[in-house]
Amino acid sequence: MAEQDEWSSNANEALNISFVQAGQQSPVKLSTFHPKFTYPIFGEEECIFGYQGLNITIRFAAHNLLPNVSVKSDKKFKTVNDTKALDIEETLREWLPE
Repeated sequence: MAEQDEWSSNANEALNISFVQAGQQSPVKLSTFHPKFTYPIFGEEECIFGYQGLNITIRFAAHNLLPNVSVKSDKKFKTVNDTKALDIEETLREWLPE
């Protein structure tokens, strides 16, 4: 169990959602927040397995709400038999517009 905790991240804390608009040289953040809950996406435990130092950023363009997803982590769990890190981008794909 200790190893699972070592490789698990709280989805509510790891996920950052921002609304951005075009700026002179780079996008300007209008608002940034952590979601209150993520259980519909990541399950009742709101836990993401397979990463250490996980940071997921979803930036929505203010004018059309198209998303840009960035997933970064310090370390990713190496697959052992059937145990592997969650494919975060694939998991989010069903919840985000294209």
